[in-house]
Amino acid sequence: FFRVQLQPAIQYIHKMISVLLAAYMVASAAFFVACGWAQVNDPNPMLWVSTYVFCGATLNFLVLYAAKRQRRGDTLASGQLYCPEFRVVNRLTLGCLACLVAYTAALVHLTWSQYAAEFWATLGRFPSALPALPALGWTLLELEEGREIVGLLLLIYHVAILARVLQNNAITGRKRRTSDTVDAMNKLPQASHVVGVSSVMAAPALLAVAVAVYAWVYYQPLMNQRMDVPHCNGAFAASSQTPALESDEL
Repeated sequence: FFRVQLQPAIQYIHKMISVLLAAYMVASAAFFVACGWAQVNDPNPMLWVSTYVFCGATLNFLVLYAAKRQRRGDTLASGQLYCPEFRVVNRLTLGCLACLVAYTAALVHLTWSQYAAEFWATLGRFPSALPALPALGWTLLELEEGREIVGLLLLIYHVAILARVLQNNAITGRKRRTSDTVDAMNKLPQASHVVGVSSVMAAPALLAVAVAVYAWVYYQPLMNQRMDVPHCNGAFAASSQTPALESDEL
């Protein structure tokens, strides 16, 4: 009885969650494409441009397409739980997540090995670790490698959200194809839980994108002031005579 009475409210909540996820998909795709564009003058542009554009934007549309096909279930053979498109995109998403985590870990290790003394010196200026966190974060952002690490962490969180969206649609698709009504109703809390997790993850991600854009626009010149990396100031890595780009690295 209560489930029937609450059904309009549940449908409204799910609609708002869908709107939030759609807004995040659009905003994140635009942000990561901009990040990719900012890397065209990097010494290794293919790696960074392809990573940002594929994992941050192209994968969004692949996930949405696979989720739609999984919900419809019209390409499923008898007895199958997942459509072919869903299986391919799901494996691709998990593969991208694993590669991003591995590369970020390697970059963190390399950065720490090169700048450990500087990080410890920053921590040593404060009586405890908590007040030192803002200064330590700024020290990291002053390094080109530090800004790359931040960009990769945003990508990792983004791809984790996409993996959650796929998981939600896998549960929803299975529920929709269940012939037993009682069994389908029993699956509803699990599906709702995963939808809730996706929305909870998307909300701080939208905030993180907004903060990153603000820091990029207003503080990037200050971040690069100490190290003065030429291509971070707009010069192309291959030629300093090339006109500067207006965009830059995160």
